[in-house]
Amino acid sequence: MLKKRGAGVLLHISSVPSDYGVGVFDDNVKKFIDKIADMGFTYWQVLPFNPLDGANSPYCSPSAFARNYLFIDPKQLADIGLVNEDDVKGKYIRRFPLHGGLRICI
Repeated sequence: MLKKRGAGVLLHISSVPSDYGVGVFDDNVKKFIDKIADMGFTYWQVLPFNPLDGANSPYCSPSAFARNYLFIDPKQLADIGLVNEDDVKGKYIRRFPLHGGLRICI
């Protein structure tokens, strides 16, 4: 039985702003977690972020343990030497297509 009530936020990782047009696990996610904690929220509920099936659904994924590669931060890959800086350069999206280029503050 729960002894303490808690409130939460539902936000898919793809909805977190990033330089790549889809949210990635980067500093923006850490800022989001800190922000909702400061606001008194206890939980961050996420939707599945495993690979998509043939119909682009994460709910019937070919793997329950793998993660979708779109949510990997290319900058972090470069920082640990798995890709070089040239692979990461020029892959940024300067305008977010879904909200007309407005900057979102986290």
